[in-house]
Amino acid sequence: MKNGELLERPFARALMGALARETANVANAENIELPFDDPVAAVEQVAHKTGANNSSMLQDVLRGAPTEIDAICGAVAGAAEKRKIGAPANW
Repeated sequence: MKNGELLERPFARALMGALARETANVANAENIELPFDDPVAAVEQVAHKTGANNSSMLQDVLRGAPTEIDAICGAVAGAAEKRKIGAPANW
């Protein structure tokens, strides 16, 4: 699925939003200042601007290569666990 299709599919869009909110919450707990106020709007803007692209993770799947899912979501989940905050979409 192209990045832009994520915005057209309700489940994908909702999951993308949940991941963005959780990541922003963890960043805030870690005192990491993000360059935007609304994480959902930011991630949707990226999906829109790169609408015709396949994500690097999808490219990995299509090539049969390992993805960066553990590095990305694992880092968020680990920091959330350390801070005792919820991040269920990242597990």
